[in-house]
Amino acid sequence: MELIYIGLGVPDTVRKLMIDLLGPGEIEVRTSFGWIATGEREFGIGQGSILAILHIGVYMDCLQEQLEKCVDPVVIRHSQKGHGINIASTMFVDDQLDVTTSYNGLVDRARVSNMFTGKYATGGVFGSAKSFQMYLARSTEHYPAVHLNGIPQPVQIVSPEQGFKHLGIYQGGEDQWAASLESTWQRTVSDADRVQRLGLSLPEFRYVVSHIWIPRLRYRMVLGGSVDVAAKVDIFIRQVARSVLRLPFNVNTAVFYDKENGLGLESCEADANTYRLVEALRILNSLSLPVRHVLTECLEAYQTRAGLTRHPLAYPIAPPRGARSWTAQLIRHAASFDPPLTMAVEWTQPLQTRSSRSNDRPLIDYTPPEQQCSLVAINWKVAFK
Repeated sequence: MELIYIGLGVPDTVRKLMIDLLGPGEIEVRTSFGWIATGEREFGIGQGSILAILHIGVYMDCLQEQLEKCVDPVVIRHSQKGHGINIASTMFVDDQLDVTTSYNGLVDRARVSNMFTGKYATGGVFGSAKSFQMYLARSTEHYPAVHLNGIPQPVQIVSPEQGFKHLGIYQGGEDQWAASLESTWQRTVSDADRVQRLGLSLPEFRYVVSHIWIPRLRYRMVLGGSVDVAAKVDIFIRQVARSVLRLPFNVNTAVFYDKENGLGLESCEADANTYRLVEALRILNSLSLPVRHVLTECLEAYQTRAGLTRHPLAYPIAPPRGARSWTAQLIRHAASFDPPLTMAVEWTQPLQTRSSRSNDRPLIDYTPPEQQCSLVAINWKVAFK
């Protein structure tokens, strides 16, 4: 692995620092037949053995197939091709998230999880904590515990926007900064203290930021409605850069990201926005993914509330400041380009956005661009569009 880094021209100091920061580690995968050792991973990359990869694919497919047969799934409804879908479970990387609307559904899914759980009865093939994503319920409510391998596991009812809660990732609401990034953030702060003591050069510091810190944070930034978090990471990186490179405090922010006449650092906020848009396009173009129906339902709901007469990404208009959802941030980023980043979409208008009179015309088409945001903000607050 070190030969690869040398071939890439990674500076000696930062290469040794990266190896020290990431370090090696053993990978173990839990299955219904016990634990499978997959060998040592190098420098935190997590390659593992091909045996582990094969086991992951088999067990995840088997688990999902069993969960799809469970009772009381969530019904996703929209106006596009397929007209919605029943979802009983969904996936995030190698973690499984159960989705249901009743206590009977919880018990049924716990029964399936008992076949796949690890030695600590945490409920996932790879040890993810058991949690259920619940619709139409107050987040303070709890159902009785379900038993996994004979051990009671509490189940909290959470709203849809708080999906992936068991992964420490929030899609909206509550204190995202404290809840979703605490452990990773502490590692980054610890790394920063060491980086400042080493006194790295600009190329070395740039490598740490672009190839260690931002990739480490990337998937958390992409999943959550975390635009504020990404901006705070950028502030932190600029503060460390001032200390490491001994820069004046009043350096213009643009200088940090200027690749020709500045420091050329990557922006965590820009990186998160770009990857979020890429993931949305990948999902929307993957007809077989259940999560595509979830995203389609969200986009239809956004279109209806904003009073739009076309797909929100076909000609994006920046949403109101108070709109902080994953979907709203996706549209806000697409609208930030000049001209806005548009895309061709095959789209059936939701029933709520269709005209009931033959002489109606969409007002947004006749509204000057500088006033379209104001019109959307007005629509956002009132039922009549």
